[in-house]
Amino acid sequence: MSGYFADEVAANSSWTRGHMDELWNKGSNIDTLYPPCNTSDFIKKIDLDLVKNPRENHVISFAQFRPEKDHMLQLAVWKECLDTNKMPADAKFIMIGTVRGPED
Repeated sequence: MSGYFADEVAANSSWTRGHMDELWNKGSNIDTLYPPCNTSDFIKKIDLDLVKNPRENHVISFAQFRPEKDHMLQLAVWKECLDTNKMPADAKFIMIGTVRGPED
């Protein structure tokens, strides 16, 4: 309930913003501030030469594993893509995420 009375509200994703708006009815008074991600050190450590390091066909899903995220739907779509030959033969689907606790 305290969020409803806040003068300034920020979320770190569009999903969180929507959830906060649903709970607190703040509407456009919620700012979305995406966390900064400095990639300069990362770029220095990888070799971007595509001749020596060819690109791999990976589809990656980053999300917290929770029932309401419906990860089974992602798997069903991936299966449909594979069954209809819409993906390169060497394509891989990788799911990466965390859980809140044992119930997830």
